[in-house]
Amino acid sequence: MRRFDRPAPGRRLHLHSAAGLLHADFRTSGEEAELLFRLTRALTRDYAQTRELFRRICLNVLASNRDDHMKNFAFLMDGDGTWRLSPLYDFTYNPGPNGWHTLSIAGEGRHPRRTHLLELAKQADLRERDAVEILEQVRGAVADFGTLAKEAGVSSRSIQRMQRIFNELDG
Repeated sequence: MRRFDRPAPGRRLHLHSAAGLLHADFRTSGEEAELLFRLTRALTRDYAQTRELFRRICLNVLASNRDDHMKNFAFLMDGDGTWRLSPLYDFTYNPGPNGWHTLSIAGEGRHPRRTHLLELAKQADLRERDAVEILEQVRGAVADFGTLAKEAGVSSRSIQRMQRIFNELDG
């Protein structure tokens, strides 16, 4: 596997996880996702990066990746000193510790819904139309899960269980 912080032999990019930058304990639940937006804005000063962070948080919620702690969000700095979000990593279906997200979404960690995601977008100063567009794109991608999972050899029982959770979260 090729590392995203090493674009070529002998070249390295500076990489910091959000947990490292914030001195946050990634093992404890309850950090607010809004803190990631403040960090992203301060570090990148780029609205496109804020939009991308929202996309990833929507994906974590709608695809039930509840292992969404601060160590699973990172930033890369290029040779010009420009920071951006690292590529997505450590993303998988995960029911979470006792069914909770590690990051809470607008104060909700157990059952974040569309309303919580849109409230988070508002807290993060995202334009409402951008937030709705991103949320709908992610919903569309997650809707194809059953077909893709079947092609990948995931058992019907697992697909049904995960699809039930995805549908519940989409409410």
